[in-house]
Amino acid sequence: MFALPFACGGLFVLYLAAQQIWSAQRMSAWPTTEAIIHESELRRSDDSYNATARYSYSWEGTHYEGYRVALSRTADNIGDFQEETAGILKAAKVDERPLPVHVNPENPSESILFPQLRWELVGFLGVFGLVFFSVGFGIMMAGLLGGRNARKNQTLSGLHPNEPWLQDEKWASGEIRSGGKGMALGLTLFAVVWTLISTPALFAFHEEFFIRENRAILFALIFPLVGLGLLAAAIYLWIRYLKYGQVTLQLQTLPGVIGGSFSGAIVIPKTLIATEGVRMALRCQRHVVSGSGKNRSVRVTDLWSHEEIITDQRRTPTGGTLLPVLFQIPYECHEVDTSNESNKVQWKLEATAATPGVDFHAEFDVPVFRTAESDPDYVVPKQAEEIRDDRVAQERLWQEEHVQVQPGLNGSTQLRFPMMRHKGYSFAMLAFAIIWNSIVAVIFVYTEAPILFPLIGGLLGVLILLGTLHSCFSSQTLNLQKGSLELRCGLFGAKGPYPFTMEELKTLELAASSQSGNVSFYTLRLRKADGKKQALVPSIKGKQNAERLQWMIEEICGVPREEAE
Repeated sequence: MFALPFACGGLFVLYLAAQQIWSAQRMSAWPTTEAIIHESELRRSDDSYNATARYSYSWEGTHYEGYRVALSRTADNIGDFQEETAGILKAAKVDERPLPVHVNPENPSESILFPQLRWELVGFLGVFGLVFFSVGFGIMMAGLLGGRNARKNQTLSGLHPNEPWLQDEKWASGEIRSGGKGMALGLTLFAVVWTLISTPALFAFHEEFFIRENRAILFALIFPLVGLGLLAAAIYLWIRYLKYGQVTLQLQTLPGVIGGSFSGAIVIPKTLIATEGVRMALRCQRHVVSGSGKNRSVRVTDLWSHEEIITDQRRTPTGGTLLPVLFQIPYECHEVDTSNESNKVQWKLEATAATPGVDFHAEFDVPVFRTAESDPDYVVPKQAEEIRDDRVAQERLWQEEHVQVQPGLNGSTQLRFPMMRHKGYSFAMLAFAIIWNSIVAVIFVYTEAPILFPLIGGLLGVLILLGTLHSCFSSQTLNLQKGSLELRCGLFGAKGPYPFTMEELKTLELAASSQSGNVSFYTLRLRKADGKKQALVPSIKGKQNAERLQWMIEEICGVPREEAE
């Protein structure tokens, strides 16, 4: 019921916008006569204005008195219409000059002085009404669908009290749909609402910028530009959905077993052309929500993850593609736990592949639990020692991290991590820094905002820019050999070298540094015997890549692993 007033209010405002258009067409067609202005006033209510008047006119020998000035009878502050109209009325009254008035020939007592349609007002009402209706309708639909799903899940809970993976409708059938269509639809709706909300800035731009010379309106243009970016992203998701269809995961193990295996098959309705294979990643993630309202934030941490490159791409009889899925899950992993929305554990299966045109991507929320089949003594077939010797995985690490491996002096191995290794991530950071500082510059140059705002914004902008430059244009070079490690780092790799012997080192460790979508980035750092820490390689993409790099350095240099925290 909370959403009903929003939807009804939105419909009413949309009706007012439509009424403006219909009335303008109808009244503009009325014949005109001359009206004498007797009274005129510009009434003010807070920051809004309303031009009012009393006038008289004659029609077919009969004298009439009118009060309607424009289509809208209420005060507003959209543009200068009210002020300009009040000026015209006042001048006509002072000069005793008649104004043309439109008269309804079927009812001559009905008249209007200015029946012109104000598109900026119609646009504002349309956007306002559509946003309120969309929000209200969306909340009502979400409530109805949520209630229906809750009832189904409650029924399933009664049928399977000790099997939580069968209590959720999306898992119970053993076939899970990817969220591709839902993501595209959700982003489209959000982009449309965002664009509609920011559209009034476009209506007002010409008058504010060219007539009033209000340069601050440039700042408002950022919001329509963001809306265009969101629409472009939504179009990309729709293209991907149309290219691959509704991708599903057919489970062979329901659920995936902790201390056992998780297996199934991803079914793609269309042909997938992935010459370099499909990257399949299974992740156990903890989602922690902190704060509320504007201060609400969600931190996602990988508790466990494993990746495989799948080259076995089978064709289905209908021309689609089938990708086999098989993962071994250690017994110490956490099971799915969504009982606390502020601190929940979820398992995600993600499949990605580079293809001609739009790349393939599918993600599934999957059930992984401890069951009667969970074996505390279960040994994952592929152990850490085997991963160290996995040359294919190692080559993939070098390729993904753009690492340059070459022989160093005195038989050492040199690993060079160049600047801007992850170009997409780096360009996103640079774009954010440029946009932030541009906004601050516009506020400082073109507005009369208190100096404190651009000062604080400018200081933050400098910090953001420095951090971005350091992140994007830093490089690291490691010289590794038995018993020692040497590091060069900093902007353009200008700092160092910093030599470390094994007597100085305690262990290597990984620390989560940032999150981009579902991808976690890690920093590999060393802990010295005196307790101090030194970052070696920042922004390593994915936990498995970080662990492989850690294991390799430990093996070459002889850094002890058993003491790691």
